Amino acid sequence: MPEKHNKILSSKNWAPHTHQALNAVIAAYGNQNSSFDPADPPYVVFDFDNTSAIMDIEDTLMLYMLLNLDYRLTPDQFHAILTDGLENVVATEDTLLDKTNQLASIGNIADDIKSAYAWLYKQYEGFMQGGTLSLEEAKKSSYYIG
Repeated sequence: MPEKHNKILSSKNWAPHTHQALNAVIAAYGNQNSSFDPADPPYVVFDFDNTSAIMDIEDTLMLYMLLNLDYRLTPDQFHAILTDGLENVVATEDTLLDKTNQLASIGNIADDIKSAYAWLYKQYEGFMQGGTLSLEEAKKSSYYIG
């Protein structure tokens, strides 16, 4: 029979109460428990959003990608994602993002984003399209708003 090791979660960035509670679960159900079966070890499933990472993981990832211009999409692919499902959406007062501006439709904003992204796509060295701007230089351009 393999030797049992009492694995306790290190405190790292856990809140003290949460750290204490998790260690109690490990102690109660882990390999030191008398009912532990190495052929059928227990496991825990965590919700990742706001448990293992701060904020919603999709929001956090999108923010990271925006701040680092870390997209692997052409301008056309980017635009297709932004406008997916909007083929039949007509710019009406209900669909405007700003009721005082008739140009503030999702479609128009997606077109503006595509234009700015196309410029960044060609100029930023990280997209490997022959651009020479560093991330810092690209962020200083009027095409990057972060």
